[in-house]
Amino acid sequence: MKSHASFLRRVSVSASFALFAGCQFFTGPKITDEIVDKYVKAYTGLRQIGPELAEKMKNAQGREVDIDPGMQGYAQIEKIIKDAGFKDYKEFVQVNAKIGLAFSQMEGRTFMDQMDKMHSIGYEEIDKQLADPQVPEEVKAELRKTRAQLEENMAKNKPWAEGVLKGASILSDKETLEVIQRNREKIRSAYTGGIPEPAGEFMGRKL
Repeated sequence: MKSHASFLRRVSVSASFALFAGCQFFTGPKITDEIVDKYVKAYTGLRQIGPELAEKMKNAQGREVDIDPGMQGYAQIEKIIKDAGFKDYKEFVQVNAKIGLAFSQMEGRTFMDQMDKMHSIGYEEIDKQLADPQVPEEVKAELRKTRAQLEENMAKNKPWAEGVLKGASILSDKETLEVIQRNREKIRSAYTGGIPEPAGEFMGRKL
């Protein structure tokens, strides 16, 4: 039950950050396939230099250095962004907000759909056990408690997550969502560093 609640809350938090980002930077270039390609190139480059910049900042703490690592780091960041095809840092931030909002909305909806399927599978398996005359009554009593807890948890957390996703959808436009959908795997790969998404399965059944 706790894992289910955590899962729903993670969806809500993710969408909340995207909603905030959209409110702050909902301007800038229209999202197209070409813009997504630029974004993926820039994001991948920034992700690669992140650990190096963090290490430089850490090593420079409390010491006098000839070159300010913060300014040097910003110069690196700006070069990556411009080399990817963006006019400047501001334009990249605007695109990042738009793509992040749309991507989070899609991922959130996928998570919610998977959660619905997981609960349906769970209820089916519990009901099978409850209908089995070979299962002891004390076991069935615990299964009934588990089923009730699952229903209570879902009723408490799902409306919250749905509300956040609905709020995020207000800031998204159909054309942007269509572009992100076409490039969804490409964007996810940039975010995760190429780590493949695990297969969605629950109790041996595909989600």
